[in-house]
Amino acid sequence: MVEMSQPSSIQEHARNSQKEKETFVDTIIEEDVGSMPGRLSHLFILWSLHYKTYLVLLTHGAWP
Repeated sequence: MVEMSQPSSIQEHARNSQKEKETFVDTIIEEDVGSMPGRLSHLFILWSLHYKTYLVLLTHGAWP
């Protein structure tokens, strides 16, 4: 018999992995933006937000 807690632990692990990825991406973005000129850093922030949205949609199966 399969325990009922197993799927929730898998989902919890997936959520934790996603949070770790987002934290890692945020850290890289903060380091890179600090070394860029003003206008370029704004473009990079916009691109990174788009990319993070893509990652979230992809991991939740909402992206084709």
